[in-house]
Amino acid sequence: MSTINEGYVYRARVAAEAAGASVLAFHVARFRHSDEAAWRGAIEGGRVLVNGRRVAPDEPLAAGDELEFHRPPWSEPGAPESFAVAFEDEHVLVVVKPAGLQVLPAGPFSARTLLTLVRASDSSRAAAAPAHRLGRGTSGLIAFGKSALGRASLSRQLREGCSARPTSRGSRVRRCPRRSPRASRSRG
Repeated sequence: MSTINEGYVYRARVAAEAAGASVLAFHVARFRHSDEAAWRGAIEGGRVLVNGRRVAPDEPLAAGDELEFHRPPWSEPGAPESFAVAFEDEHVLVVVKPAGLQVLPAGPFSARTLLTLVRASDSSRAAAAPAHRLGRGTSGLIAFGKSALGRASLSRQLREGCSARPTSRGSRVRRCPRRSPRASRSRG
């Protein structure tokens, strides 16, 4: 079953080397998924904004201009709409991702993602962010940092190659190599 999402706002900033290009020329050159006629229609229809205001297609851009493209809602392909919780505390959430569910918004998926489901599932998860990803067709465990401390700790542990395993008493034993895996490889 497909779902109509709420659309999406894509944002970009004009680099110095693109300054002077028209709004239309910039979009045609940078975002090739649509042709000149489609971009002209989006600009004239007010779905492309520069610094928060409507513009004409031939208006020149300046370095640092902030661009927005307001993509209208679209129908997303079917995807699982639930996940299971494997572990949760105040800083970390580990979920069981089902196959067929994308982790982050991309391509045809904006609303039907694990990130969206996790953030909407509980107010304590509203700022959760995944520490890693799995492909859409893959099922498995995904760790989310629920707080700044949780996100930083998960990121550091993944960078250092740490692992944890449960004990019979319910506590976890954490093991980290003395050197990061990258440092070990670069010495060889």
